[in-house]
This record gives sequence, C-alpha cells and structure tokens, in this order.
Amino acid sequence: MARTAHSPSSSGGTSHSSRPLCRTWTNRIEELRQIADGRDDILAEAAGITAGSWYAGPATHVGYELMDARMLILAGGGRGLPLDYDELVRWTRIEWSEVAQCNAGNGEGPLAFLW
Repeated sequence: MARTAHSPSSSGGTSHSSRPLCRTWTNRIEELRQIADGRDDILAEAAGITAGSWYAGPATHVGYELMDARMLILAGGGRGLPLDYDELVRWTRIEWSEVAQCNAGNGEGPLAFLW
C-alpha cells in the first residue's frame, strides 16, 4: 500500500489524500527548480549557505537546515546536469566561516575539524 500525504480535516481528524508522499517531494523539488529558473548556481549557493550555518553550530540546531539543503541540492542538477558541488562546498565554507566567527565571540567556537 502506498503511503499518502495527510492533511487536517475540518472535523479535527486526519484525511488521506490519494497523492503519494514521494510525489509531494517531487513537486517541491520541481517548484524549487522553477523558482531558480535554470540557475543551478543559485541553488548551490542557497544549499551551501543553509548547510554551512548548521555546520558552524550543530549543537545549537536540530538539523532542519540540512534537510532544507538536501531539497536545494536535489533541485539543482536538473535537466540531466549535476549540481556544481565545488560551488556547494565553496558556499558551505563561506557561511561556516562567517557563522563560526560570530559564534567564537559567544563561547561556542568554530568546529575546526570540518575544514
């Protein structure tokens, strides 16, 4: 049996949609591709900044940033071309460095073992 998306019903319960969960992820990824309008560099930048902010202070974040970065990475690399992982790494390092510098003043310090 396929898993389906759930949405609250007016009666306070949960109603089942006939749309599988995997299709909603596919729709979200496609929507990100449309927003980027073919600019995979923007998706790599956004994913890197999002992931870098988490890497700079993982003890203070649950990890939702990494889930968001994953969606951006999956959205990049559409049209049969891979995402530019060099750009992803570059932006991750830039954000990590900036946030780590800010955190150093808060006693959290950078995670030097990452780079």
